[in-house]
Amino acid sequence: MGRNINGKDKNILLSKSCIKEKILNVNDYEWAIGYHRKVLKLSGLWLSSESCKWYIKLLTDLQSIFIAICVITFHSTPQLMALIKIWGNLTLIVDNFLSLVPLIITQIKLMVLWTNRKAVAKIFDAIKSDWLELKTNFERQIMIKYARISKIMLICGLINIAYSITIFHACVIFGFLFRTVNNVTDIEECLIATQSALPFDVTIGCRCWIIRILYVVLCLLTGIVYTGIDMFFGMSVLHYCGQLEILAEKIKFIVNSGKSLTFEKLLKTAILRHYRLISLIEEIRNIFSAVLLLLVLCFVILFSVIGFLIVNSFGSNGTKVPVIQMNFYVGYISFYVGIMFLYSWVGENLVTKSEGIYLAVYSCNWTDLEPHQIAQLIIVLVRAQRPLEMTIGKFAPVSLNTFTQLLKTSMGYISVLLAKND
Repeated sequence: MGRNINGKDKNILLSKSCIKEKILNVNDYEWAIGYHRKVLKLSGLWLSSESCKWYIKLLTDLQSIFIAICVITFHSTPQLMALIKIWGNLTLIVDNFLSLVPLIITQIKLMVLWTNRKAVAKIFDAIKSDWLELKTNFERQIMIKYARISKIMLICGLINIAYSITIFHACVIFGFLFRTVNNVTDIEECLIATQSALPFDVTIGCRCWIIRILYVVLCLLTGIVYTGIDMFFGMSVLHYCGQLEILAEKIKFIVNSGKSLTFEKLLKTAILRHYRLISLIEEIRNIFSAVLLLLVLCFVILFSVIGFLIVNSFGSNGTKVPVIQMNFYVGYISFYVGIMFLYSWVGENLVTKSEGIYLAVYSCNWTDLEPHQIAQLIIVLVRAQRPLEMTIGKFAPVSLNTFTQLLKTSMGYISVLLAKND
């Protein structure tokens, strides 16, 4: 005969089970958020309730400011000066834009998130609480699914950044790409990563190699910051897509279970959770609304100018582009197309999952409920009628349809550049 388990033994087993589940939740959280946290720490943007000590916040702020100053002083400003000197030469202007526009966008994105550090910390604290709370295996699998997608997005983005920078500097070293515009009006033979008007002669001694190494480091750092901020958007929105999917299943369970005694309590919990998700998604939208507008402008400009360079190279009067440089162009534009597509796909997924709340209420067995319970369920139904969405500058939704419209617009600008060049 089996041994009877008394109340004390049951409490011990339950306690061990809870401890085991908490450890599993912590491990899942570290797995899901680890890479994103490292990238944001490198950018000086990581803050949470745990990092509440004043000196940690001060060091984080100084790190962000130091990165911004380095990029502005040693990268952006020389390129802006070079742009002034080459103004009028369409091909050189296009080459300048390839590196100048992402630098400016990165600095603005860094400033926007730096000024919204408290909102970013609030979002991460909410994500952490979602991972650490007790959940069913079904809910855990949904959260892991979206965390895996965001993790793959980050890894692919960093790989593409490393690939583009490697090809970029290979083009420079082998003399296929940009040249330095010195304080003299001539183009120097010492090739560095970008068109830069420097206040000294880079051909003396080992200055050229020092500038090259500095630019490699700055390009890599800028790429990591740029990608990390974009992937933070994808990770946070996808996480809340998972939470909306979980909430939809909970609403179906509440109505279809037929447990009228706990209906009001469970429905109240679901409504409060829904409003919590709405407020957090609005925080993300407020942070990234201006950033998305800048990203769209950056995407249209870069897609247009690179498309112009590629198409122009195949024309009879165009400049023939070496294979390694063409490889760089393809990798470069594929990165920005991929980033814009991921933004659009994530925004489309958010709209779909928020509409899932409405469909869950509509498709459940609400006809079996009491009249006062149906009236309570209408609260969720009315709010879910307006889907949650990310916006571009608060005037256009982030969706796949918007993405296709941007591609059409960029193609039109390529035609304009080709006509002007002829």
